Amino acid sequence: MNDRQVACVLELARTLNFNQAARNLGMSQPSLSYQIRTFEEEVGFRVFDRSDRRTSLTPGGADLCDSLRILRTELKEAIERAQNISKGYSEAINMCIPLLSTMHLLPEIVSRFDEEASDVRLNVSVLFSDALVDILVGGQQDIVFSSASDVAHYKGVRFDPLYTSSIYAVFRSDDPLAGRDSVSLEDLSGRTVIVGGGATHELAVTQRRMMSEVDVETVNATDPDAAMLYVESRRGIVLAPGITNDRRLGFSWVPVDGAPKVDYGLATREGDSRRSLRKLIDIAEHVYASVPNGRDTRPDLPP
Repeated sequence: MNDRQVACVLELARTLNFNQAARNLGMSQPSLSYQIRTFEEEVGFRVFDRSDRRTSLTPGGADLCDSLRILRTELKEAIERAQNISKGYSEAINMCIPLLSTMHLLPEIVSRFDEEASDVRLNVSVLFSDALVDILVGGQQDIVFSSASDVAHYKGVRFDPLYTSSIYAVFRSDDPLAGRDSVSLEDLSGRTVIVGGGATHELAVTQRRMMSEVDVETVNATDPDAAMLYVESRRGIVLAPGITNDRRLGFSWVPVDGAPKVDYGLATREGDSRRSLRKLIDIAEHVYASVPNGRDTRPDLPP
């Protein structure tokens, strides 16, 4: 049994979908199937029940996965503690954000944290995934950027808000609707609209409303970069929360009338009461509060 096999088993146990788990792990579906099969041969029983339509955990598989999650977290923490001791740090905080654009004030936050908590190593990673809160709950991260709606159905997760984002229609700067103060969904009638791309709950609600009320053609995108490529190549426009605005030139971000606002912030496990983690959150809140209208829509607009 190796770490790669364990990672495959735990990701499939989380998603219960071979294709989705393979995508999340960055591997092919046949490779994932091979890793699962060799793992089951080694432990001597079926961890998963498979059929043409669904995948589920066996009772023994569910119990084993619970133990593997605990062991993996404990091993990760033990390694980090040893690394910190060897490098002169007392502890480490692992932070994950989905896109660099989600926290454009993060460099200032990291700089202040390094000054005020010099004995703590802050590791920041970027991973575009709909499962960041799952990764947090599973112990792979200590703090993740998320929307309030994404953490609402999780128990044992604390949410500290940073700012509120609008939902925008994104056009090329030469589009007839570019530069307007706002647009209605009716203004998009007859257009091709890019949907998907890691939609938040509020964005998904707006997209469904648009498709039910307005005559539009829709095209699916896998992520924000793919969606913006469609816009740039004149294949369509996109609805997006302001957190995906990376301030590239050539685009016009116009608020959508009547679309729900999205509250964004930092999610942590309620049981993680480290003072260093609280300090990081306090610094982040202070940095955003110091920006004019920092708790409203301004952080996601171009400077």
